[in-house]
Amino acid sequence: MVSLVIDDLKSIDPWNPRFVKIMGKQRSWNTTVFSARGNTRITLKKSWSGGIDGLPLKKDEWRLETIHEKKNSVKKEELERSRVQIDSF
Repeated sequence: MVSLVIDDLKSIDPWNPRFVKIMGKQRSWNTTVFSARGNTRITLKKSWSGGIDGLPLKKDEWRLETIHEKKNSVKKEELERSRVQIDSF
C-alpha cells in the first residue's frame, strides 16, 4: 500500500488549506531497458479531500472520505470470450 498527499493554501487570510490524499496498491514498471525512469500506477482503495470547492459535504463536515471499490469485476475468461465475439463480426 502507498499513499500520496497533495496540499496547499488557497488563502492565508482567511486561513483556507486544501488537500487530497489517496491510498492504494502500487504497481511499477520500466518503460525501456535503458532507462532508469519508470511508471507507477496506484489503484485507489481510499481517498480523502478537503477545502476544495464543489465537494458534496454535509453540514459541519470539513473533509470527504471515499472508499473506492470495483463494482463490475469481469473475469479474464469472460473478457476473452467477449473479445472473440466482437472480433468475429
